[in-house]
Amino acid sequence: MCRKMEMNETQLEKDSTGGKPTWPGEPQQVSGFGGWLILPQIGFVITLITMVLFVLNDVPGVLDPELWELINTEGSSLDHPLIGPTLIIELVWNLGLLAAIIVTIILFYMRKKIVPKLMVALYIVSLAGLILDYVLLLQIPVLKEMMIDGSQVREIVREVIMCAIWIPYFLVSKRVKNTFVK
Repeated sequence: MCRKMEMNETQLEKDSTGGKPTWPGEPQQVSGFGGWLILPQIGFVITLITMVLFVLNDVPGVLDPELWELINTEGSSLDHPLIGPTLIIELVWNLGLLAAIIVTIILFYMRKKIVPKLMVALYIVSLAGLILDYVLLLQIPVLKEMMIDGSQVREIVREVIMCAIWIPYFLVSKRVKNTFVK
């Protein structure tokens, strides 16, 4: 006895990846900003606030003429050939990172196909910047003494963990592949 399955338009379901028809009972494709993608969105907000606070609080101090006079005064506690370049590198790095984060957030909510690659690049660049900053600071005795609390190392470890979690997620997640399609 053979049963013929009748199919009409009301039996077709639309999945969440753009309204492609599927058979009833077929698993739906995950997409959208739900699931684990909520956590990077929270991270965006926290990072954006942190970076804006950096710009508002630290940039004026870095550009203070009195600081630069102290840096350029022979025999002062800040008299070291790497302090000036390190401050400039950190300033440019953080402003560039802020711009990259803003662009990535915009593209993220536009669901652009490039977003997963940008996210991977941001995580790698952020980690590389922290390591470079740490290495530079270790070369300057007065700043090396200030780093004895280990906060710089904790920040690097935290970023390594973030990379270990989120880089694979953005490379293999079905939700990511189905969300960033434009």
